[in-house]
Amino acid sequence: MDMVLLAVLILGLWGLGLRKDDGHLSRAQTGAVNGFFVLLVFLRHTVDYIPAGHWDGIFRAVDSRLDQLIVVPFLFYSGYGIARSILSKGQSYVRGLPWQRLFKVWYHFALAVALYVILALCMGKDYGGTRIALSFTGWDSIGNSNWYIFATLVMYLATWLSFTVFRRHRWLAAVGVTVMAMGYILIMKQTKGIWWYDTALVYPAGIWYGLYQQELEAPLKKRPLLPWLALAVWGGIFLLCFKLQSGLIWREGMAVAFALTVLYGTMVIRVGNPVLTFLGKYTFEIYILQRIPMIALRGHFENKYLYLAISFGLTLVLAVLFQKLLTVLDGLIYRKGGKA
Repeated sequence: MDMVLLAVLILGLWGLGLRKDDGHLSRAQTGAVNGFFVLLVFLRHTVDYIPAGHWDGIFRAVDSRLDQLIVVPFLFYSGYGIARSILSKGQSYVRGLPWQRLFKVWYHFALAVALYVILALCMGKDYGGTRIALSFTGWDSIGNSNWYIFATLVMYLATWLSFTVFRRHRWLAAVGVTVMAMGYILIMKQTKGIWWYDTALVYPAGIWYGLYQQELEAPLKKRPLLPWLALAVWGGIFLLCFKLQSGLIWREGMAVAFALTVLYGTMVIRVGNPVLTFLGKYTFEIYILQRIPMIALRGHFENKYLYLAISFGLTLVLAVLFQKLLTVLDGLIYRKGGKA
């Protein structure tokens, strides 16, 4: 796994260059960043199915330290994108959030869970009706990844509620989303593992940045060195929080600081290459489907690298096919203008 991690890092370095434009939050750039981190998510999940080996020490050390940070860009960009859409489209976008975003993400997720149900039936596994039903909400799992989707759905709901109530005061709406994210943390702390909530404030951080991007970035454009200074400052804050992360407040701060470190990093350095761009187009599909080949092929290969390669290849095939299916279904469910 150490060599695989090295290959992923080299892939991330391919195409790096100094940024000469304002495209650090463009769809192409955020997609490339997500493409890199979804690879790390894939590697993280493979260790649930293959035994540790002699060449896994560095990978496990890096993986344990990155921990939940590998999903931070997904949450931040999601909050940012929602905020920018609200700014550009107004309350019509807010009114459509339950149908256009929340329901769409849920039914995409539910279709993926259905595939895990089929896999379980084929493998003779009986999870029970209650567990299967709860898995369709994201609260439980039948082998699929679930907590991230559950958290995303909660954040979308919080965004709709807050921006509906505080429609005339967007800063109050952002406060509302933040407060509800804190409430989510408190509730999940009593019922779930820490990974369910230790990155929850990243999404509202993306909301805040999306709403006030111009005000936050305007001063940095006055001097070429200021973005580098911002990168150094947030990188330093991240390292401080990382050192103190045994406390939940510091752990949440670490996640937000990491998101901003990545953000300001891409403000000065352009990330991207054809592979990361491709992976970025299928982030959701890779994330939610990758465990299907991992589960189906577990125990069938003595060589774990062969198992890893075939699992990844099949994940990509499934991701492409699943997205094509979702595109067809979206076309049937959502007509022009977003009306059913």
